[in-house]
Amino acid sequence: MNRRQLCAGVAGAICGLSGCLDALSSERFHLGGVSLVNRREEAVAGTLRIDPHGTDAREISFSLRSAGEDGSGRFVEHEGSDPVRRCAVSVEFESGGSDSFTYTSAESEGDCTIAYVGIRSSTVHFGSHAADDGSRCERASDG
Repeated sequence: MNRRQLCAGVAGAICGLSGCLDALSSERFHLGGVSLVNRREEAVAGTLRIDPHGTDAREISFSLRSAGEDGSGRFVEHEGSDPVRRCAVSVEFESGGSDSFTYTSAESEGDCTIAYVGIRSSTVHFGSHAADDGSRCERASDG
């Protein structure tokens, strides 16, 4: 086996194992909620799904006014109190189309993470930020 084949094989094995190692990660984070914001020129409606464990998705219907108007955004509290390893967040629009993102501890922001879903003209932007004071996660933990 030449050096190039050996390097390619080792690199492939490392990349293949990275997903498995991520699944075994014990790092957890608190999800305080999801900030859903419409940046489109027209109103949108659909379903937001929050699934922190892969088995118990919570579905929330939403209707948001066009960008810049009152009602173009909505905050959805996360009902769970336990820290999670990953949390899938997805949106499905009544007009068609959907998108999703799985948050892990790599995307978490400090002790209490707020997921951000920005509905843009032709895409959906997923992001996150730290809760201002962590109170959203404290409320969930006091549950």
